[in-house]
Amino acid sequence: MHRVTLERPAQWRFALSLFLVGFAFMVAANFLPSAMTPNVYGYIVYDTPAEIWASGFMAASGLVLYGLHINGRWYWSPVIRVAGYALLAFLFGIIAVSAAYSPDGLVLTIWSVLFFIPQSLLFLRIAVADMRWRIAIGKP
Repeated sequence: MHRVTLERPAQWRFALSLFLVGFAFMVAANFLPSAMTPNVYGYIVYDTPAEIWASGFMAASGLVLYGLHINGRWYWSPVIRVAGYALLAFLFGIIAVSAAYSPDGLVLTIWSVLFFIPQSLLFLRIAVADMRWRIAIGKP
């Protein structure tokens, strides 16, 4: 059995939880003006509106969820997952760097660097392996 099939439930849980957190953050950003403070997130992240960050996480995890949903029914479906996981790793990388230079961002930096970025990169590697496997065997 191919590894993407074995890891699929974990990928669903990871992407769905990030989508729901992004949605909750979007709601909080609309109703609470102090949802994202520069003391925790840093000024790199704070200069961008919170709604854009929430939309970015929802879009990236939505790409992953869609790629998992159509997995195997379309020849290039792993490309959708690769794009989603790459965008998630990029967004968490920006947050980690920005929070590292803020006074209260240590917890956010640790979570980003030790959990979210490695998890995104692991699933990105699995999606790339799935893409290479499909190309190698010529499976539509």
